[in-house]
Amino acid sequence: MRVLSEGATGDPALRKEVTKNESCKAKPCALLIVSPKEAVLVGHPYAPDRMVRTRFVAQDKGGWAEASDGGEYWADNKANPQEAPVEVRTVTRRQLFVDGKPVGNPFE
Repeated sequence: MRVLSEGATGDPALRKEVTKNESCKAKPCALLIVSPKEAVLVGHPYAPDRMVRTRFVAQDKGGWAEASDGGEYWADNKANPQEAPVEVRTVTRRQLFVDGKPVGNPFE
């Protein structure tokens, strides 16, 4: 597993939680430490062209857990997360909201 973030090696409790995830079992993967309370794991657990993203959050009582937003999957992404650049970007988008909640995918 490639751990990404300036000087970060990953909290042992986070590493323990990540090892339960299918994305890194005998497959190339990367763990991006976004902040002391958030990390994102990417890999190809099912097929070499199907990227999977899973977000982990630190718990108030200690330890880490997979975020409630679940994982996301993308077809046609063959990038190797152990070698390719991995980053989090702030993205401006247009999307419909009803009563403050997003509806559907962002507009193009």
